[in-house]
Amino acid sequence: MLIPHFIPKYEEWKLHNTSQQLQKEHFEIIYANEYHPYQKFFTIEALIYYAKVIQWEFPDFTVSNNFQQLLEAEKERLAKGYILNYQHRFIIVSRKRT
Repeated sequence: MLIPHFIPKYEEWKLHNTSQQLQKEHFEIIYANEYHPYQKFFTIEALIYYAKVIQWEFPDFTVSNNFQQLLEAEKERLAKGYILNYQHRFIIVSRKRT
């Protein structure tokens, strides 16, 4: 929403791809799982702070450069009471085969 035409830096960084790569490198997968949590931002200031703190997810973000996107986010907040953000997380526990 905040970064038009955003392309993730690590687009292939997904559970399936990473598990396969580890197995090719002779790792045994002990545990693997993924989760798709969401966050709710109840103020635009909280969203701005978040975008500034994790710069790798919001490259070149500034309030002035992304003002129009922030206005759209604020419209969502006013309509719903919050701005919704979806995430993708995964975990892999593995060990090198001997």
